[in-house]
Amino acid sequence: NMKNVLGLRCDVTNTTECNISTVRVIRDGSILQFNILRIKDGGVLINKTANGTYYSINASHIIIENNGKIEGNVNISTANLTILGGGLINASALGFIGGDEDAGRGHGLGGGVGGGGSAASGAGYGGRGGNSSVNKGGASYGSIISPRDLGSGGGAGSSVPNAAGGTGGGAVFINATGN
Repeated sequence: NMKNVLGLRCDVTNTTECNISTVRVIRDGSILQFNILRIKDGGVLINKTANGTYYSINASHIIIENNGKIEGNVNISTANLTILGGGLINASALGFIGGDEDAGRGHGLGGGVGGGGSAASGAGYGGRGGNSSVNKGGASYGSIISPRDLGSGGGAGSSVPNAAGGTGGGAVFINATGN
């Protein structure tokens, strides 16, 4: 009952459980299916593509142990999700890119406004982004109740070399039914 489109091999497998204890790079659009998925200390399922592409994990039970990680824009469907202390699900900086290094506007619906010197503003999402001394923050968009969009990038300043705006956050969808 451990089938996936990627051909991902578990580090340890028995009849019902797949254990991951090493770093496994997941391709865009992959669908991973398991009965029980256990991500152990040092185990990582990772996809760092910041283009809005997701990978999916479907399992009856997912356990993320201390120092185990699921990283990337991911859609998780499970009956039970257990994240132990030190376990992590992370999609930081996997949204829209920030403005270029010459006062450029951040990408995305709420991209921050670039500004000369250090006057670039922050990106918006469920609320307006942070204002700078000169520019208003990026526009509010998306839902604060059911967020589905990737985060927008911040505006770039021009007072120092490589003052590009920060990349917006990615997205993690979790459907844990509790059955």
